[in-house]
Amino acid sequence: MNTSMRKSENRRRQTRPAIGGLAPAFLILGALTCLLISGCAKKTVSDDTLTTDIQAKLYADPTTKPANIGVAVKDGVVTLSGDVSGSDVEAEAMKVANGTTGVKSVNDQMTVNGVASSNQPATAQNAPAPAPAGAPSSPSSPSPSAPSGNAAQPEATPAPASFATQPAAAVQQDPPSRVARLSYIQGNVSMEPAGANDWAPAVLNRPFTTDEYLYTDQGARAELHMDIASVRLWSQTSFGFLNLNDQTVQIKLTEGEMCFRLHNFGGNQVFEVDTPNAAVTLLRDGMYRVNVDPNGNTSSVLVRQGQAQVTGGGQAFTLNQGSSVNLSGTDQLAYNVESLPGADEFDNWCNQRAGHETSVQSAKYLPPTVVGYEDLDDNGGWEQAPEYGPVWYPRTVSTGWAPYHNGHWSWVEPWGWTWVDDASWGFAPFHYGRWAYVNNRWGWCPGPIYTGYRGPVVRPYYAPALVAFFGGAHWGVSLSIGGGGPSLGWVPLGFGEVYTPPYRVTPNYFRNVNIANTTVNKTVNITNVYNTTYINKTTNITNITYVNMRAPNAVMAMRQSAFATGRPVAEAGRPVPAAEVARIQPAQAALVAPPVAPTREALMPSLGSRPAARPPQQIVERQVVARTAPAPPVASFASRQSYLQQHAGQPHDFPAMHQAVAPPAARIAAARPAPPARVVQVHPGMHVAANAAPANRPMPQAVPENRPGVPPQPARPAAEPTRQAAPEAHGAPPNVRQTAPSEPAARRNNVPPERPQPAARPAERPAPPARPAERAQPVPRPAERPQPAARPAERPEPAARPAERPQPETRPARPAERQQPPARPEQREPAARSETAPHGTPPNRSEQHPAKETRTTSEKERRPPQ
Repeated sequence: MNTSMRKSENRRRQTRPAIGGLAPAFLILGALTCLLISGCAKKTVSDDTLTTDIQAKLYADPTTKPANIGVAVKDGVVTLSGDVSGSDVEAEAMKVANGTTGVKSVNDQMTVNGVASSNQPATAQNAPAPAPAGAPSSPSSPSPSAPSGNAAQPEATPAPASFATQPAAAVQQDPPSRVARLSYIQGNVSMEPAGANDWAPAVLNRPFTTDEYLYTDQGARAELHMDIASVRLWSQTSFGFLNLNDQTVQIKLTEGEMCFRLHNFGGNQVFEVDTPNAAVTLLRDGMYRVNVDPNGNTSSVLVRQGQAQVTGGGQAFTLNQGSSVNLSGTDQLAYNVESLPGADEFDNWCNQRAGHETSVQSAKYLPPTVVGYEDLDDNGGWEQAPEYGPVWYPRTVSTGWAPYHNGHWSWVEPWGWTWVDDASWGFAPFHYGRWAYVNNRWGWCPGPIYTGYRGPVVRPYYAPALVAFFGGAHWGVSLSIGGGGPSLGWVPLGFGEVYTPPYRVTPNYFRNVNIANTTVNKTVNITNVYNTTYINKTTNITNITYVNMRAPNAVMAMRQSAFATGRPVAEAGRPVPAAEVARIQPAQAALVAPPVAPTREALMPSLGSRPAARPPQQIVERQVVARTAPAPPVASFASRQSYLQQHAGQPHDFPAMHQAVAPPAARIAAARPAPPARVVQVHPGMHVAANAAPANRPMPQAVPENRPGVPPQPARPAAEPTRQAAPEAHGAPPNVRQTAPSEPAARRNNVPPERPQPAARPAERPAPPARPAERAQPVPRPAERPQPAARPAERPEPAARPAERPQPETRPARPAERQQPPARPEQREPAARSETAPHGTPPNRSEQHPAKETRTTSEKERRPPQ
């Protein structure tokens, strides 16, 4: 037994070293394998893949999503550029880039609010990159956070007493990727393009941006769409964009009614509606409505879904779902918080239009932020194509139709020449994606959808027109359009072909506007195209073959003079015959920017005899209260026209142009900053006056609804301090004055006009203790406070009351008042029965007929002298 145990122990001792020696070997082998795999992975990750991966992660991260940080990768080395709003955003972007598989190192060239980061070397090569589109315009005006629940309130960010200084124009090199599309018109609708200083008939599918305005005449209505919202206007509504970029949507509403439906709204973005009374910040996805009366005295906000913050008059409060508020005043804000009213005709129309958007099948094939997708289902269908994936084919086009044939060219800054299509569906297919001629018909191929765990992570970039232009000597010699003269032609870009913007952009924008709208051909290096076009200032794009030039009727041309005035292409242009297309040499005739300077007609197209409705001038110049600093106004087109003529045919440098031209003429500021605000709590049924009761008289419809809830004053403590200023002059307590300006005090105490009028009869004031009905509520009345000591003594000693009656000569008539009930027997009998009760007359009698009792009392008081 002992021998066997010793043998087993010896075997265990011999085995342990062997196993212990193998474990480190396995670990080392595993580590080498992991290093080898990771090293191979790093080698196989291309720069383009790294760029896409980092951009997707930055967009999915809530901290860096709205920052629009530029990403450039070369041989695995990442360079981050752009202007961010804080060091936390900068640090998070660096963390995201360093954590991406395949990244060797990260170079930080970001700036924080225009200041170079301390992580950047102070060299010319590492100078701060220009801020990309969407950088916050005012670091001092952050977006309010959306609270959860009805009781929670957002942190109060005091509104600045004056707006922060806007960043220099030269810093903003990239145009925004966000626009608003005019998607629906009914009736007489007019627009004022930026810098035009005049009104023209509105045009369907026209993109709207900063400092552009829209007006619906009587009986008219309109609708606009953005990537995160749909906006609807009712009759006689005047509004414009104070700011519209990738970070901020700021609307000026001076008259009328507007409905907003927010979707895919990021918490770090700003959506603000400024009215003459207050600034309304929409905090989350939902349905909202904002109204402004024609004289600008009152505004109202309705939150059917979502949550909004109202800022004005030194106060800021949150309006939760199912609530509404009526606003009046500016420096001192008065408001009534109510439940939602019933739906009216405007609400029903908005709900009908919104219901159509939610059932669109095209949403399956497109990112939800593509503007114009809601009109595709009614005008075409989707099919799968082997080379292109999902393709949308229009079914409402004529024989021989081709893209970019039915519409006109309009000048819209900061993009320049912009295609405006005539078709009701003609927005998304002409500003996103590419066109392809598939199976003898034209089809639209949208851009790729990059999906993360939070949904799509690549935002579609708006482009003014996805075409390639032709011109120059090689083009003009072979083609004559409409009687001679220089001509200009264009062709739709095909699937995978690079779009070269005819305006100055940064490398980050150049890349995004391409990879977000199509799958770029792998044989094309986007960076090389950018360097050739912008850095080396080479106007000819070499080694590019436009595939759609082989499609029938694809190349369109028109005289440059007709192009410059925005003439309809169907009237002034024609398709280029195939024989002449074959003689075009793209390497020599291709243009980055059309060599055509715009005329004023290109801003304001004429639509025959249709008149342009104009809002009244006082409404146009009416100021609104703004929480966020608006963008600087655009200089007049007349001051820019000379510069545009001198630089025709070059990629337009709009920041340089705005620095070179004269500043806009002095005009009334569109908005005034909201004063510093403190957060207050509100609830339905709450009524807050500004200075005095008359400030609330423009909104009488809300007063009757609040009166039943007024008596229990502890339910509204926040409102009482504001109302104490008015009662001092009228001698009524604050809790009586806060409900109605002139009547509530009388209705509660049965002595309506006597209290404010007896200034000429001071002897009558001590006498009311003789009336039991008045003895119950004299304590809070300031007019009766001079004799508070006499009242406690009077109550236990009723024998002294007859002695008080003869003191004033008018008092003997008061017993006669109560002895004459035959005039109203149904009301006087209860009064006689209640004389022994502590409070005397029931309150319901005075509430029903306060005015009649007032006249009766005054007549009886005049009888004794007779």
